[in-house]
Amino acid sequence: MKRSVRKLSHTDFAARVAVVEKAYVDRTPYALRRDKTGERPLFWAGVSLMWSWFALYISFHRPAVKQFLGTRDVPVHLHDPIMAGVAAALMMSIVFLLYHIGRALFRARGYYNSGSILVGFSLAVAIHLAPASLYQNAYGMLGSDTQQLLTSTASRVSQIGWNDVVAVTSRGGDERIASNR
Repeated sequence: MKRSVRKLSHTDFAARVAVVEKAYVDRTPYALRRDKTGERPLFWAGVSLMWSWFALYISFHRPAVKQFLGTRDVPVHLHDPIMAGVAAALMMSIVFLLYHIGRALFRARGYYNSGSILVGFSLAVAIHLAPASLYQNAYGMLGSDTQQLLTSTASRVSQIGWNDVVAVTSRGGDERIASNR
């Protein structure tokens, strides 16, 4: 009979206990311990921050969204269904946010990623509701080189032809791009 050279784990112990009495497997000390951290908490905090900021921006700037649709080649009869879809996405966001708040408040242990999602939402609310004077004061605290860098970057980003960038990165059907392949 061969002997095991590896250290036996909790899984091995649970398998041996299950052979003797299946009911006691769930009562072992490791089975009662829960993992209190979710997988990739910074990732989920970032996703929550971006989505929450996007949802807050859309909900507080509805005329800007309608103006954006008006400047694009979207037919007028599709504006209402698009706005209804945006409203449905916002309602789903509220429901999911309430779910994570309830999960964080009422679950005894093992919040998993709810805490990270709530941190991202809180940061988005703080960024969105911060007064403009806060940003102006923070900009004033920066050095002159950093202010020039931010100003030049903002002006250059506004000059980028985003339609050309999208056509190049999507490997679309533009003739100029197809001839260079």
